[in-house]
Amino acid sequence: MKGYVKYILIILCLNFGLIQLGFSQDPCYQRIGVEGGGFGWSYENGDSPTNPIEESFTQPATNAGFSLDIFILDNSFNMEINGVDLATQEIEFQSNGTSGINVRFADGDEYENQTDPIWQLAGDAANPLIRVQISENGEVSLYGSKESFGPLFPLELINGNALNTITWNSTGTNTVIARQNVVGATEMTGTGYGLDEVPCEEMYDITKDGEFVDSNSDGYAQIGENISYTFEVEHTGNHEAVYGVEIMDPILSDDPIGLSSGTNLLGGTLSGDDNTNNVLDIGEVWTFTVDYQTTEEDIYWNKGVYNQTEVKGERESGQQLPEKESTDPTPYQSGDAGWDPARPEHTYVPLNGKGNGLLISNPMLPSKGRD
Repeated sequence: MKGYVKYILIILCLNFGLIQLGFSQDPCYQRIGVEGGGFGWSYENGDSPTNPIEESFTQPATNAGFSLDIFILDNSFNMEINGVDLATQEIEFQSNGTSGINVRFADGDEYENQTDPIWQLAGDAANPLIRVQISENGEVSLYGSKESFGPLFPLELINGNALNTITWNSTGTNTVIARQNVVGATEMTGTGYGLDEVPCEEMYDITKDGEFVDSNSDGYAQIGENISYTFEVEHTGNHEAVYGVEIMDPILSDDPIGLSSGTNLLGGTLSGDDNTNNVLDIGEVWTFTVDYQTTEEDIYWNKGVYNQTEVKGERESGQQLPEKESTDPTPYQSGDAGWDPARPEHTYVPLNGKGNGLLISNPMLPSKGRD
């Protein structure tokens, strides 16, 4: 019996550990604008006004550090953050005319051997060529792409070069200086931005509106006539895209409805995916429209449809984002016919069956949807 009790306790402890792990997730971030954060220069051989070339900008306080994204680089760089150099030496990506390459990929791949020369590569805001990340604790991480506009991989310094620990101000301003030694033609462009930790549900939002479609224009709802629902899913963050977007709506489907460009489940259509990559990118607002056929219960028993939808998505890493409930952009309010104070954020569409004396004659009446 003692051994049996001990076995049960071990199982409970293991299960509790799994439960705890299930709730853990990496934080989400938003970008904080930098004063003069976009920087860049380009000089032909012998045209540089100084050596090294420098450009400084001020970053307001952030609670999650700072990132510098480089789009074009020919052929080295260093930085100074609050008076401390990023690296003990200039970070060299080119062998010719320099003291030698002192950076490589963490997997062992080397610039000029496993990649094209750095000056032949390029990136942009969505896919930078080089990324410098400074954590809120001052720890520095470097990332680089092996091809133009490609994915980023961890970098490490070699041949006597090393990263310094930076003092990052989370309550005061930070001074950042981008610097580059001149060797022949010299070019560097990029942008800097701070990061603040935010709740992950602030990365996206969803609204749901509904309108009864009186297909025979008789002013009454009849069984089988449609409610047209319009969903808007908006990317409300500014740092990373949202993948695998789905909505859960109990009156439309028992299963999640995956959203993708064009025609979706139930014959609904989606617009707003500007590059048709089925990823909710920064700045995108997706509009999904779908019809719901009314039932006898909707019309004659409930005299309308109350309903609320949830949206869910995930980060590129696969981390699930918190589900978020829909709101109505034109909500019913206290005093409106059919108002239910227990469901203030739900979408409600009133339905008036023929013969109940509630003729729908005003097309401007608010149209709102069922748990």
